[in-house]
Amino acid sequence: MLIDEADKPRPAAGLGAIFKGLSERLTRTTRNNIAIGVAGVTTILETLSESHESALRMFRCFNLKPLAPDERFQVITRGIAAANETNAEKTTITPEAERLIAMYSEGYPHFIQQFAYSAFEADQDGNIDEADVKYGAWHEHGAFEQLGTKYFGGLYFEKIGSHHYRQVLQAMSKHLDGWVSKEVIRQITKLKETTTLGNALKALLDRHIILAQPGQRGVYRRAMKLFAAWIHAYTTFPAPTLKEPLRPKTEGTRLSTPFRGLWRERAKRPGAGRAKKEE
Repeated sequence: MLIDEADKPRPAAGLGAIFKGLSERLTRTTRNNIAIGVAGVTTILETLSESHESALRMFRCFNLKPLAPDERFQVITRGIAAANETNAEKTTITPEAERLIAMYSEGYPHFIQQFAYSAFEADQDGNIDEADVKYGAWHEHGAFEQLGTKYFGGLYFEKIGSHHYRQVLQAMSKHLDGWVSKEVIRQITKLKETTTLGNALKALLDRHIILAQPGQRGVYRRAMKLFAAWIHAYTTFPAPTLKEPLRPKTEGTRLSTPFRGLWRERAKRPGAGRAKKEE
């Protein structure tokens, strides 16, 4: 039994108590051949323990790290290969485009999928290049906007009403989910320690967006490494100048996109073949 996104329920939902009770019942009534697995971000441990203090004893913890650079390239290569087995029109990708997708993604699989998918949508000549990746990432409704809307928009723009709070998050995102001292944050943000910085840290702690290191005063980390990776990419890499509007794909055949597992219909236009990029 596998439960995904187990960090989402509030402690009051009693998820830890449910797992504890289910485990004990299964032990008494079955041959004890059922395994329970839960997946989620780092706050999942707190969610389970707040519901039932002994719930964590049931589980063995595994920390899944982001993909290494060569693994990111493998995901892109396999996605292109899978699409080319299905699609009438073949797609290629330049090494520069692969490197840019790998850099933007920070090694998270669904970030890779989103940036690659958006670059695929922006491509016009069957060869995904660096310009396609940049346009797919930054244009309106592009990859950064999609990821922000789906996962982090509420955290970054709605729960955080102050520019100073965002400055703190941006400073901490350079360390992803590593521990960062208050002094380091102050040096990066230049915020006043006794007022503005202190208020920002307290507000972020109260909203469970950052965590304080147990037993260590003035040391913090981001609650979600994924959120930190998005902030780091979104605020570190400069948005390019985008001049050309996104045009529909040519060819009327159904197309299997290589990175989302979805089927999309190419827009029909007169003539055959793809529109070529302007030099």
